[in-house]
Amino acid sequence: MAWLASFTDFEQKQAHLLGRKSLDLSRMRNYCADLGSPERGVPVAHVAGSKGKGSTSIILRHLVSAHDRRCGLFLSPHLVHVRERISIDGVPIPPDRFVARARRLAEVAAARTRRDPADLPSFFESMALMGFLEFAAEAPDLAVIEVGLGGRLDATNVVHPDVTVVTRLDLEHTRVLGDTLDEIAAEKAGILKPGVPLVTSALPDEEGGRIVHRLAAERGVPVDALGREIRVERDLDDPAPNPRFSLEIRGRRFEDLRLGSPGAHQIENAALAIAAALRLEESGGPRLDGDRVRAGLAALALPGRLERLRADEPSWSGPVLIDSAHTPRSTAALAAALDGVAPERPRVLVAGFLRDKDVVACLAPLRGRFDAVIACPPVSPRALPADELLGAMRTALGPEGAAARAAPDLESVFARLGALEAGIAVVTGSVYLAGAVRARLTGGAEARGI
Repeated sequence: MAWLASFTDFEQKQAHLLGRKSLDLSRMRNYCADLGSPERGVPVAHVAGSKGKGSTSIILRHLVSAHDRRCGLFLSPHLVHVRERISIDGVPIPPDRFVARARRLAEVAAARTRRDPADLPSFFESMALMGFLEFAAEAPDLAVIEVGLGGRLDATNVVHPDVTVVTRLDLEHTRVLGDTLDEIAAEKAGILKPGVPLVTSALPDEEGGRIVHRLAAERGVPVDALGREIRVERDLDDPAPNPRFSLEIRGRRFEDLRLGSPGAHQIENAALAIAAALRLEESGGPRLDGDRVRAGLAALALPGRLERLRADEPSWSGPVLIDSAHTPRSTAALAAALDGVAPERPRVLVAGFLRDKDVVACLAPLRGRFDAVIACPPVSPRALPADELLGAMRTALGPEGAAARAAPDLESVFARLGALEAGIAVVTGSVYLAGAVRARLTGGAEARGI
């Protein structure tokens, strides 16, 4: 880990220091070649998008496992431990294999840096390369690879996928990806490969969607789009936080589906995952069975996404809802789910954001839904400082935000919770904050069932 931490970590850099020129695939291609092309080792589903790409990737993994096939999964960032980023059948890469993959990468890095001392991979590139090595060595039936940033120039875009997925588009990382949805869509759709099927939320008459479909047409890519080839019917009479739904995709129908993880917004991600699995049938994947699909979705666990845990703190013990929502769209989904997953009162918001987020816009959907507010900056050099965070929270949340209090660390958070009447704490705003709280409440245990 000390060796990996010595590499440039763009996840921890200030956004203004990262531009498009920082991203380039030539180094990844060179390292892959020197490592024996591990990115070609197994069939791949490649998943990009602004929102839902991590959840869609995890759901697809569950579907593959439910059909008795082994499935690798590469995700970022991690919640608690870096080994969560590389897993097979939901189990993070064991420490001995993590070390073995890092040592193999170190051998190639040493040879390359003898020729050019600057020829070191970034931290994310290193993790992707180690993931490729693990999947090539362990040979799962499929590897689901989540894009880190954008798509076109992302380090994962050296894979040769059997299906690509582009989830919901939103304005994000605008300094790197562009200022409009069309520009961002072009970067996300950069993962499309000639003739390789695409599954997407984007429709051709939507901003951003028109770019995705134009690029697909230019590359001869068959497209399954949500609301067109992919039809979802939600049971509107089901009041559960994870309501029943049915799905039809190109004549194949799946009835009476229910997710094991709450949040009606996850239905869209499940639909994309099922559509991707149907496309994988065509390239040798398992034929989807309705009962197994239902079982796979029912077994779904999404760490850090509307995840309910219990605190056991000296100062306060009670339920904690962890959700790493950090865009206006994702906090709106959190707001819609709150009454079902966190009905207790008082309801306390614990939030922290990175500096590149529009905190006022992100928190606006949560206005009027909390009785107390605590500001806790995540541990990151990119964190928004407490005073700026408090100001944004007071602006966005109105009366409840006016009484917001700062807590510099988790000890202070739980001390402030202890001074309040028993209720529920809702943690959101940053994956780093969500992961820190999760680690504390689980004793540092890694995310399981991913």
